Formats: sequence, C-alpha cells, structure tokens
Amino acid sequence: MNGTSKGRTLTPVPVSPADAKPYEPTPHERAAAQRLLDHRAHNPPAPKYKVTVANGRTTIEPDHPKPAVALSLLTNAFSTGDAHFAEGLLDQLANVSRTGKDLTARELNTMIAMVHAIGPRDPTEALLAAQMAAIHQATMVAARRLNNTQTIDQQDSCSGMLNKLARTFAAQVEALKRYRSSGEQSVKVTHHHVSVTASQAVVGINQGGGGDHENARQSHAIGADAGPGTPDARGPTLLGHEQAVGLPLPGASREGAECVPNARGASRSAEREG
Repeated sequence: MNGTSKGRTLTPVPVSPADAKPYEPTPHERAAAQRLLDHRAHNPPAPKYKVTVANGRTTIEPDHPKPAVALSLLTNAFSTGDAHFAEGLLDQLANVSRTGKDLTARELNTMIAMVHAIGPRDPTEALLAAQMAAIHQATMVAARRLNNTQTIDQQDSCSGMLNKLARTFAAQVEALKRYRSSGEQSVKVTHHHVSVTASQAVVGINQGGGGDHENARQSHAIGADAGPGTPDARGPTLLGHEQAVGLPLPGASREGAECVPNARGASRSAEREG
C-alpha cells in the first residue's frame, strides 16, 4: 500500500515466499540441539550471578529467585560444603575476571563457567581450576596485546609474557592430571593357560634328570658300586685295566709320567682308604 507521510512516499517491502514459512532446522542442527539437551541433562549449567555498579561500588548477587538454592549451586560447582570457601573463591574470580574499569556479569559468569567446566572433584581441584581460569584470562589478554603491538620492543615484551602464561597453563593441566591420578591404582591380571597332552608329559618324565627319575644305569665314577649283581658296577672287569687305573701320560716337562685321575675323585678315595 502506497502512502504519503510528510512528503515521503512509503512503499511496502515485498515478502519473499521463503520468509513466509517458519524456519526448518537441518538434520545437523537438530542433532546438535539434541546433543546440547543431553549434555545439560547430565551436566547442569554453572550458576549465574548479576553484577551491579552504582556510586563506585560493585554488588554481586545470584541470578536466582532463592539465594539459599543459589548458594548450594555455587558450593556444588566448587565441590565443597563450606559456604565461606565458595563465596571467597567467587570474590577472587570476580577480581581477576575484570578486564575493563568495572566488572561485568558476562566476565564473572564466564570465569565461573570455566571452573565448572573443568569439573573439580574436591576443594583442591577447585583452587587449581580457578587458577587455570585466571591464567587463561591473562593469556587471552596477552595475545590481544601482542596483536596490537606497534614496535619491536612491545612485540618482544608481549610475546615473552604470552609464552610464560601458555607454559604455566600447560603445567597446570599436567598438575591436575597427576593429582587426579594419584589416588587411582590399576591392577592388571593376566591369565596364562598351558595345555599338556599325555604324550608330552611322558616325554618330559623320560628326559628329566635327577631326583626320583634318575637313571640307575647312568655313568658314575670308575669303581663306584652300583649294587651287587648289576652289570654296570664300573669295575675293572667292565672297563678294562687301562681305564680302571689310568693311562700314563707324559708331563709338560717330560720329567715323569702322570695318570689321569678317576672321575669324581675315586682314586683319591682309594689312596686314603689304603
């Protein structure tokens, strides 16, 4: 509809057919929304706070209709049962989250969300998570300053500070991992199954030496008594005269003849008995 208002002509904006239909999310968008709902069902969001600045005074109040419930949510986010601990840590986060002249609710809630996302399981982890959030905040500030440097000196100063903060954050991550794994013990049990057939067991018994399975016919020292009536008596009759008394061998200096001693000192025993 065309019209005139104070000398100007109003022309209606045409409506396209696409704008007439309600927006239909894509399958990817639906999946992302469903994952968000599932995550919130198992991980409730961090508590939120309101920040009011009036007459140079900053006031922090919970963004919740019930202050007592808001305090319980805060203590749960910091994994503590002490309200003073939770409120004190909240004030510390408020002091380090301010980037401008005055603190904003967005800055404070972002810091609380960082600590909550790390998921501290006790007050010690809550303190370390708060330090990690503070170092991350300082790292982002250093990175912004590095992008806005004008001189070489400024670039060197900002890059050095950025590198130190980045290394500190990495060290904090490793400290958190070590602290969380200090109380965990892993026990690895391995089962070995050995199958032995009857034939293998018989072979093992026949080839074993010593103990009750020692062969009575095994060779011993010359002259050793293997029992009366046994053909392996190791006597002169079985081995011969030369093997029983030893063959004379010339010495290294050719001064005399020596005899090879009997096995296991049998000759020395015979001399002592004689």
